[in-house]
Amino acid sequence: MASLRQFFRDGVDRWFPAWGQFYRDYRDERAASTPIDTPFGFKIAVPPTAMVGEWFAGQLRSGAYETDEIALLTALIDDAEAFIDIGANIGWYVCLAATRGKRVLAFEPLPSNLRFLLRNLAYNGLEQVELYPLALGAEPRMMKMYGGGPSASFFSGWHGASAARFTLVPVTTLDTIAGRRFAGVRLAIKLDVEGFEYEVLRGATATLDLDPKPSWLVENHLSPKFTGIVNERFLDVFELFWEHGYEAHTGDAERRPISPDDVRRWASKGAVDMGSINYLFTPRASHD
Repeated sequence: MASLRQFFRDGVDRWFPAWGQFYRDYRDERAASTPIDTPFGFKIAVPPTAMVGEWFAGQLRSGAYETDEIALLTALIDDAEAFIDIGANIGWYVCLAATRGKRVLAFEPLPSNLRFLLRNLAYNGLEQVELYPLALGAEPRMMKMYGGGPSASFFSGWHGASAARFTLVPVTTLDTIAGRRFAGVRLAIKLDVEGFEYEVLRGATATLDLDPKPSWLVENHLSPKFTGIVNERFLDVFELFWEHGYEAHTGDAERRPISPDDVRRWASKGAVDMGSINYLFTPRASHD
């Protein structure tokens, strides 16, 4: 049944795009008008299931959304003076950081997600958030983003995203926006860009080398069983952080240290044997 619905949606988008957009705008506006309270003191408007999928919508409404990530990011945010959210989606972590009094920069290029992000900022009176309707990458350009909701990606086929459904979005680099603005500032960064992590980091070398170095929580998929396609840059993400003086840990409650041998083993067998899809990168400890 789900594949049949997708077939009709793809047909409408291809042959009657104006009607498809009109329906989505109406559906999203209804959903955005009914925020729910979260356990963290802010309100959130949850997108319709048809936009984000049953799992994502259900997790938000039940309060079970990304419990390990929330605990870890809350600790990072509390220890930081500023927070950058790359792939902000509808603004869950933006609201979490901003309601805790932190300076926040948020990047989200997809118009359907931006509609909810802006509404959620308004619901919580968070006008001080610095919001950029842009994607980040290795260089300024325009790119096609496939699919929608939390799994939209620059890779067609990612989570089953159809090549027929895409949005052209502007791309810049993190260094272009942030540059050296955060020198001397304790900074926490969340990076969740559905397979495009390495390209974002290539455009963030000045940010990686800030003093003090930021703490990063990065979602980095490996298994194609989850995403539908292979992430060929999985190992490169770790190597880039190590080159810039970081150490890696699992982004879960255990925060287990990760070595180059661990990552090479995972890459060779195509599966991770500890932790999850999230990884914590922090400045390498000095042993002087």
